[in-house]
Amino acid sequence: MSTIHNRKPITQGVIIMFNQLEFHWALPLEAAKKNEAQADSSGGINLEALLEFVSCADKLQIESLLTPFGFHMPDPIGLLGRLSAHTERVAFMLAYRSGLMSPTLFVQQVNTLSHLLNGRISLNMICGFSPVEQAYYGDFLSHDERFERAGEYLDICSALWNGTSPLNYAGKHYQLKDAQLNTKFTSLRLGVRQPKIYLSGNSKIANHTASEHAQCWLRYGDTPEKIAASHSSIAQTDHVGRIRTGLRMSVIARKTREESIEAAFRVVENPDLKWKDFIRTVVEKSDSVAIKSTYELAQKADSEWLGPNLWSGAVPYRGGPALALVGSFDEVANELMRYKFAGVNEFILSGWPTLAEMQGFCQNVLPRVRAMEQLESSVEVQKLGMRH
Repeated sequence: MSTIHNRKPITQGVIIMFNQLEFHWALPLEAAKKNEAQADSSGGINLEALLEFVSCADKLQIESLLTPFGFHMPDPIGLLGRLSAHTERVAFMLAYRSGLMSPTLFVQQVNTLSHLLNGRISLNMICGFSPVEQAYYGDFLSHDERFERAGEYLDICSALWNGTSPLNYAGKHYQLKDAQLNTKFTSLRLGVRQPKIYLSGNSKIANHTASEHAQCWLRYGDTPEKIAASHSSIAQTDHVGRIRTGLRMSVIARKTREESIEAAFRVVENPDLKWKDFIRTVVEKSDSVAIKSTYELAQKADSEWLGPNLWSGAVPYRGGPALALVGSFDEVANELMRYKFAGVNEFILSGWPTLAEMQGFCQNVLPRVRAMEQLESSVEVQKLGMRH
């Protein structure tokens, strides 16, 4: 198995840890969709395709499946309850917004899901991307206020998970009196009382909130160089080094670079220009730093390629998660390692068509990543031995 080391690792301001990268996959609501330049369907549920997808992921080396949230898709809690019975190993990452239900009820629902999944659940807490959509749910807080509220929300959730009972809380956004729950969180790991928490956002306040209340700061992608630079900048004033960093990206990996580029271009062939205009309008109305920055990154680039293997061609149709690593199996594996050296610990990936892409990634890219990680780990062990 060959690997390509055509560029230097990104190490700027980052302590390199040789633990393994974690790979998650976004659960596709349209599991058989191949062309991302077309409008979404009505928002129905193709249960047969979803069951096929989760059953396949259960047999692969995917850590967990992200169940997304938004007005244009099914409720993730109800969907997760249905899918839970069809897996034995893979975990689920539940995306949810603070402010839509009381924290007590939310913990009760998460704890119930933890029993159905035997502890195989984590949370991706999101704070909304658009004042327009937030208003659909009766939420009129500003961007920064929503993150402030999320901090209170997770304070309460953590207290309930860790057994504070009865719980009294008096904050700016939440007040509770004698809150208590009988259904506790269950985990396969001894001593774990609550799910792992990911908090999403590219802004400084998102990083700060994540550092205070989460185990992983989840952001949209960029070049490895800019990821490393942003880590260095934030580390000077905040706590980026205290938590893990995850990237939400896409991947198109094939045996050769030429095949991967052809596959990428097929993703956006025969585009629906009305859909493209709709996405542009959504971005304009958004107050999300993550959404706006990734969209602007694609719009301002001299070409669709932000680097030899970083393609933004699908971003105008799908937004930030569509920023994609495109290349041969070796090239994509090498790029993932460069992100690791830039301080990234985890990835939530998508692909087109998503089931085949997930299978191909696990069969062809992931073994290459693990081989390079093993090599890097061995080198570090040797260096430590020589020092002593």
